Amino acid sequence: MSGEIVEPEDPDQTALLSMYDQLRQEVRAHGKRKTRRNLGSFTVIGLIVGYIFASNGDARVFVLVPYVLAFLYLAHISSVNYVIQLAALLALIETQIDVPGAEYEYYHGGLDIDTSTRFDEVDGVDRSQEELQETVQSHVRGTMNILAVVAYFGASIAGFYILSTQGLPEMGMESFPEAIPLAALILLSQSLLFYPVWASWDAYVDHRKVLSANVKGAYKGELEGDMAILHSENCSGDSEG
Repeated sequence: MSGEIVEPEDPDQTALLSMYDQLRQEVRAHGKRKTRRNLGSFTVIGLIVGYIFASNGDARVFVLVPYVLAFLYLAHISSVNYVIQLAALLALIETQIDVPGAEYEYYHGGLDIDTSTRFDEVDGVDRSQEELQETVQSHVRGTMNILAVVAYFGASIAGFYILSTQGLPEMGMESFPEAIPLAALILLSQSLLFYPVWASWDAYVDHRKVLSANVKGAYKGELEGDMAILHSENCSGDSEG
C-alpha cells in the first residue's frame, strides 16, 4: 500500500480492521484463560499450605510448592510471549489503518515501543515521559523477578528443612542423617528445574526487544509498515524497518 489516503470503504482497510478486531478479541480471551490458569495454580498452593496448618496436616507436602510455582512461572512466560506477538501484529496493522488515532498499541501497548509525543507538553517534569515510563517498568519487573526467585527458593529451602527434620518413617528415614539424602535430591531437582524457567524468561526478554525494534522500524518507514513483516518469522530480526 502507498502513503495515499485510503477511503474508508476500501476493501483492504476493511480486512485490516477486521483482523485488528479479531486480534484484540484474542488478547482479551487469552487474558481470561490466563486468569483461570493462575487461579487454579494459586488454589493448589493454597490447598497445600492449608493442609499443612490443618490439625492432621503434614508439613512435608511443602516440597511440592516449588514444582507448582515452576509450572506457574513457565505458563506465565508462555502467556506473555504469546501476547507480545499479538501486540506486535496489532501495532504493525496500525501502520496500515488510515484512521486517526489508530496508534494505541504502538504508544500504549505491552511492548513499550515508544511514547506518545502528545504527553511531552503536559508532563510538567524535567525527565522525559519515555525515561519515566522505563523507570516504572524496570522497577516493577525487577521487583517481580526478585519476588519470584525468593518465593521459589524460599519454598525449596523450607521443604528441604521440613523433610530433613521430619523424615519419612514409611521409608525408614526417621532421623535427620537418614532423611538428608532424599531432601537434598529433591532440593537439587528443584534447583535444576529453575534453570529452564530463568532461561525462558531471558529468551522472552530478548524476543520482546526484537519485536519492539522491528515494529518501531516499521513506523519510522513513513508508516508504510510492510505487510510482509506480518508473515515473517514472528518479526524476528530478519525484517528491516
